[in-house]
Amino acid sequence: MAEYEILEEYVEALRPEIDAGNAVTVEVRDNDTFERLVVRALLQPGGADAQGDRLVLRNLAENVSADDWTIRILETLDPESVEIRPVSAFRRHGGEG
Repeated sequence: MAEYEILEEYVEALRPEIDAGNAVTVEVRDNDTFERLVVRALLQPGGADAQGDRLVLRNLAENVSADDWTIRILETLDPESVEIRPVSAFRRHGGEG
């Protein structure tokens, strides 16, 4: 089983889509190769009877905030052909400057 990491803020910004069971496009880091990947995937929070690889959520300070999520990658996307822009609740409400 592979292990991936994602910034917690990005998951929270997509939470309505994730909770609805929809696939989302996110950037993750493969912990085996340290490669950054843009993927279309299904994410599920801990406690869910999910099948997939382990997904670790990290906060802005790079501390582990949750390590019991799962990710099932449906498609690896070409980062050059996909407009991926992380949405951050912290930055969205942080104001100018």
